[in-house]
Amino acid sequence: LRPDSDQIAFLEKDLAKAAENRASVPWVVVYGHKPMYCSTNDYYDCKIGGPLHIAPAVEHLFQKYEVDLFLAGHLHNYERSFPVYNGTVVAKSYAPARDTVHMVIGMAGDDEGLTDSWESPQPSWSAVRNAGLGYALVEVHNSSHLHFAYVLSDSGEVFDSFDLVRERSP
Repeated sequence: LRPDSDQIAFLEKDLAKAAENRASVPWVVVYGHKPMYCSTNDYYDCKIGGPLHIAPAVEHLFQKYEVDLFLAGHLHNYERSFPVYNGTVVAKSYAPARDTVHMVIGMAGDDEGLTDSWESPQPSWSAVRNAGLGYALVEVHNSSHLHFAYVLSDSGEVFDSFDLVRERSP
């Protein structure tokens, strides 16, 4: 993923269009296959691919255009970050959030099994980690409040949830 690629040009054009139309598009959620932030012991994805290839190409665009959530899979587990930019957490709060919240939501299962070996200690940007089967629910309350829940498939129990609050300019 090169910063000068057609893919990046498309992403920036699309994010700019959303930013110009925030009154109609108050929440910007970007989906990708591989995460920028992850803390499993998967060396390539969590130490090379995300932080050295994906993040340098797109993370500055997420900040520039105020992307709210980045949802990725690839790793078969669940992980939620605090709002983070360039590996730095300004505040461990989602109300109000200034930077993008990164989520690994690959916990629906696969033939290979769940990714359940984690770095220790847990990185400071990582809020919650789990290697259980589950699914995500996103509920948009209004232009400034969004609710996210991670539900375990076997019990229907909400394992993790948070409310994302953004202060929007009029």
